[in-house]
This record gives sequence, C-alpha cells and structure tokens, in this order.
Amino acid sequence: MSKSIVFVTGTRADFGKLAPLAVAERDQGFAVSFFVTGMHMLEQYGLTKIQVQRMEGVEVHEFLNQRAGDLRGSGRSLGLLIGLRHKLHPIRPHRGW
Repeated sequence: MSKSIVFVTGTRADFGKLAPLAVAERDQGFAVSFFVTGMHMLEQYGLTKIQVQRMEGVEVHEFLNQRAGDLRGSGRSLGLLIGLRHKLHPIRPHRGW
C-alpha cells in the first residue's frame, strides 16, 4: 500500500508554491491528492481549480466553502472548512513526518 499525501490549496498563489512539492512527492511514489477550496472555486477569480485539475497523476477533491458576493465573512468559511475532516477521512493521508 502506497503512502498518500494531501495538499490543501485555496488560492492560485499557494498552488504555485505547492505544485512543485506535489510533483516531487508523486515522483517519489506517494499517492498525491489536492483538496481544492476557496478562491479556486469562484468564477470571479477565474475558476483556477482548472489549473489544479490539469496536474497529471494527482487526485483532486473540491470543497465549495464560499460563494461570490458572500458577505458573511471568513467565520462562515472557517466553519465550512471543518467539513474538511469528513472529506479527508476516506483519503487517509500519511500522518508520519
């Protein structure tokens, strides 16, 4: 059974930093997944989730935690991200360092 690692990305900026790490881990034999949320999911920011989906050899999981024009603030986003735990459970990312 291969080890798995999950990267969480919410913006194009953090994805740009995580992508090379994900490729390196994938090439070392890890099963790599991306948990895509935040601005990636919004059309007003270019639906940058498509960039993540284009990565070869990785699995992508999407979680919509905000909507265009949502004025309820980051508290709602944080609350919805608590759902991350339930989404990640079946992936079973590697816990050792």
